[in-house]
Amino acid sequence: MIGRESTQEYGGARDAILAQATRVPPAQWLSPAERDWFAELAGPRRRDDWLGGRWCVKTLVLALLSDRAQPVPRRQWLPRDITVISVNARGRSVPPTVYLDGQAQAIAVSIAHSARQIVAAIDPRPAVRLGIDVVDLGAPQALVNTWFTFRERAWLDQHRDPFGIPRIWSAKEACYKACHGSRTFDPRSIEVEVRSAFDGLARFAPAGDAVADPRAIGQRDTRTVPIRWRRTAHGLQAVAIFEELCR
Repeated sequence: MIGRESTQEYGGARDAILAQATRVPPAQWLSPAERDWFAELAGPRRRDDWLGGRWCVKTLVLALLSDRAQPVPRRQWLPRDITVISVNARGRSVPPTVYLDGQAQAIAVSIAHSARQIVAAIDPRPAVRLGIDVVDLGAPQALVNTWFTFRERAWLDQHRDPFGIPRIWSAKEACYKACHGSRTFDPRSIEVEVRSAFDGLARFAPAGDAVADPRAIGQRDTRTVPIRWRRTAHGLQAVAIFEELCR
């Protein structure tokens, strides 16, 4: 599928996205497989997160399909022609995959939601790994004490950035989504270096290692992932884009 050679994002305030997603009954724009999965979800919050995330992804994919840079499409794609799968055969969460009429597409996809925000990102470039996260303002201090590394805590003490906690936490989540593979999320295994209010780096320690010990970051097989931040109406958004398999 030919499309724009860059990361595209769509989302916003949670209430606004859910209003878009429910303006038409979801049964009319979900694919058959998605309707079956949606029916099994328990709890209104989980159902809203799932529904809003798929609305954002489908909005992006439809825009990609209708991009003027593409040849004239053979058909008019509809939201229900698109299926977004984010679990494997064992029912475990995996990075989302986009299917068109049952055919998997080479599009990197990431979805994020918080109490106030829902957002998604896609990228059609080969070998891109993508992660997006949103954090509302007022992130608890407990995150720092439990999950931040020595150097991250030192940076917070030195800079007194009012967005410092959501900045570092959102980068950890985005980096994990871009490069986690089959690994369980351990925030201490990712260390964030803030370079400016808009960009930084996340360093991902070797499997099984945490980076609470600053010396661990110097290991040769540590992975480095670029991070991009953006202010939102309700907090902060982080995007991690890695243009080849993590190494």
